[in-house]
This record gives sequence, C-alpha cells and structure tokens, in this order.
Amino acid sequence: MSFWVRMLVYPIIGNWVWGGGWLANLGRTFGLDNSSVDFAGSGVVHMTGGAVGLTIEMALGPRIGRFNKDSSANTIPRYNIPMGVLGTVILFFGWFGFNHSPSIGVVSTNMNSNHQDTRIKLPKRKV
Repeated sequence: MSFWVRMLVYPIIGNWVWGGGWLANLGRTFGLDNSSVDFAGSGVVHMTGGAVGLTIEMALGPRIGRFNKDSSANTIPRYNIPMGVLGTVILFFGWFGFNHSPSIGVVSTNMNSNHQDTRIKLPKRKV
C-alpha cells in the first residue's frame, strides 16, 4: 500500500500544492491576495496521510471483537507502556530536529540561508 501511495497518490497531491496546481492558485482564483502556503511541506504530507488513513479506516471498519452484538464496547487490554513512552521520546526528538531547520529559513531574508545556517560549522584549526 505504501508503494502505491508514494508512486501514485502523493505526487498528484504534491503537484496540486507545489507545482502550480489548483490548490496553489485557489486563493488567487477567489480574489484573495495569497494562495496555498505550505510550511516545509507539512501540509501535503499530512493531508495525504490523513486522506489515506481515513480511506483505509472506512474500508476496514471497526476492529473485530471491539463491539458486541448489542453495540456495547469491549475493553481492549493495555499495550506495553514503556515501549509507548520510548516511542514518544524518539518521536519528539525526531520532530524537534526536523522542525527546527525550516524555521530558520522563514526568519531570514536570504533564500539560501536555510541550507547555510543548518550546516554544522566546525572551527578552523590552527596549525
């Protein structure tokens, strides 16, 4: 499924926003001053993920064993709490590193500063 989303769905939705497609020009079409603004590509990524997730969820339906015949809910046993906490910590540090670099480019007036400012600059050694 991931292969088909990457090869078919994501490029189409990305072109709608990034390639001058209908979402990129939607604001100008309705007489507004701006069009779609996608900060660091997160709009396209999350819109695609949400649409695919909703489509799959609607196709699969509720979990087997989650509801009884009278529509009352069954309790689902807990999962491994330490692994959930570990995953949250890993996700936080990944998010922290990913979201820091686009913010630098927004503040700066130089379009290339995002690349220049996020590189690690080592001090020169004296020989």
